[in-house]
Amino acid sequence: MKKFLGILLLTLFFFPTYSISEINEKKAEKTKLWTKCKPEKGVDVNFKNDKDNLSTEDLDDLLTGNTLVSVDRWGTYAIYYPSNKNTVGWMPKEHSKGKQDWTIGTVTFENDKYCRQWVDWGSGEKINCWKAYEGEKRIDMRSFYFVCKNGIPDGDQHIVFPGNLFNIKYSGSGKSTGKLNQDNEKVKIIWEKYFSNYTK
Repeated sequence: MKKFLGILLLTLFFFPTYSISEINEKKAEKTKLWTKCKPEKGVDVNFKNDKDNLSTEDLDDLLTGNTLVSVDRWGTYAIYYPSNKNTVGWMPKEHSKGKQDWTIGTVTFENDKYCRQWVDWGSGEKINCWKAYEGEKRIDMRSFYFVCKNGIPDGDQHIVFPGNLFNIKYSGSGKSTGKLNQDNEKVKIIWEKYFSNYTK
C-alpha cells in the first residue's frame, strides 16, 4: 500500500492535472490578444456609464444560463452559456443557410473580467479577456459592451436573453467534429428586430 501511495504522489508531482474549464488570466495577458481591439466600422459606442464596469458576480449572473447575441467583423453571432465554466458559440445566420460554423469553449469570471477560449474557432483558440460595461438600450433590451485592455469595445452592442433562446442542441466540440441545430424562426425574429442593419 505504501509503495502504491508513493507511486501515486510521484505521478501527481510530475504530471499534475488541470481542469479544462479553468482559464488562467495571467496566461491570457501574455497572449496580448485582448489588448488589440479596433473600433468596428459604423458602430457608435454609447456607454450608460463608462466609469463602472461589471463585477465578477455581475458577469456570472448576466451570462450563466443565458444567450448573448451580437455582431463583430466576423458577422452576427450567438453564445450560449450552459454553465459558468462552459459555453458554445455559433453563427446563427450562417446556420440558417445550412452552414455548420460553431464551437464549444470554456469561460471564467474573475477579477471583474470575463475570459473565454474556443476549441474550434481559430480567432479564439487563445485566451481572450474583457471588462464589461452597460450601454444604452438597444430597442427594448439592455445592452453591454465587452471592452479590451486598450479601452475599445469588441464589436457592437451585446444583448443577453434569458435561457437557451434559440433552443440549440449540439453534439461534439465544433464544426469539424459535431453538429449543432437551432430554431431558425427565432433567429430570424431576433436579428431582424435588433441587428437588421447587418447583412452578414
